[in-house]
Amino acid sequence: MSSESFFLSTTYNADQEQLEYMTFEDITFIQIFNEAGDLEFQLPVQSSKVLIGKSLFGEGEYKIGFLLDGKSTIHFSTVNFK
Repeated sequence: MSSESFFLSTTYNADQEQLEYMTFEDITFIQIFNEAGDLEFQLPVQSSKVLIGKSLFGEGEYKIGFLLDGKSTIHFSTVNFK
């Protein structure tokens, strides 16, 4: 499954200052990596909808890894906060 077909939708809700991800299948957990590639957070999800507050991030580029239940491939999304 490619990353394009993994996400149903990806948006940034400016009013609530949060990233919103919807996927076709349930996500087991997400991982957030900083610009240096260091793992900053690993959060359990168990849902096909993920809301991530901007407050978890500083300035810069981050990679968010999504792991589906029972799968070994992690799908990534890149975000950049200024």
